[in-house]
Amino acid sequence: MSKRCIIILGMHRSGTSCMAGALRICGLDFGDNLTGASFWNPKGEFEHREINRVDVEILKHLNSSWDDIKPLPDNWHKSENMIDFKARIQQIISTDFKEQDIFAIKEPRISILLPLYLEVFEAIGIDPNFIILERKEIDIINSLKKRYEKNMQNKNPHTFLAIHLSDEKYSILIKKYLDSIDKFTKEKQKVYVAFEDLINRPEQVLRTIDNILKIRLAEYHKVRDDILEFINLKKVW
Repeated sequence: MSKRCIIILGMHRSGTSCMAGALRICGLDFGDNLTGASFWNPKGEFEHREINRVDVEILKHLNSSWDDIKPLPDNWHKSENMIDFKARIQQIISTDFKEQDIFAIKEPRISILLPLYLEVFEAIGIDPNFIILERKEIDIINSLKKRYEKNMQNKNPHTFLAIHLSDEKYSILIKKYLDSIDKFTKEKQKVYVAFEDLINRPEQVLRTIDNILKIRLAEYHKVRDDILEFINLKKVW
């Protein structure tokens, strides 16, 4: 059996942290070097610190950012300037997940950086599987707005959005993420998860994921209380 990486994809505020947290409770390995808790994610965001750092740097190198509505340049991932970034990602994965046959990564920016990651996985012989979060566009937009407004009220210097986008621009941004996911996960092993189902029917969602991707998750009855406690924290967002 080849080594596998379960990648959680989706637009920011679509439920990727909730999905990652539930899977981690069920025993899926996201590594140890994870981003910490925050007001918006009191249990953590479950993002690998170094992978997050590389992704931010890649977008900055492309004169872009996670909330940039403009498309990335054609064949950006083929540029010689990306060679070092690919090597860094390969090193992180090879070092931090060398003992795991199945591991997971959650970092929403990967949704728009997929072609580069697919090249890395192919180079190091890892089979990528995908869990794709779906949430109603209006709910994503409202959650983004809510986060921005709360950050401004709290005078948080690390605001989630650099600018306050219009609904139209939010829609363009969401489409950018979804189009990339659709394009680069074709013919890949994947599971679509509706955020509402994850919140309201977590056992069904987790069983479906396990049945399709064969992750060998913990038996639900053994982690049920922890799952429900965790998900209750996510309902308000």
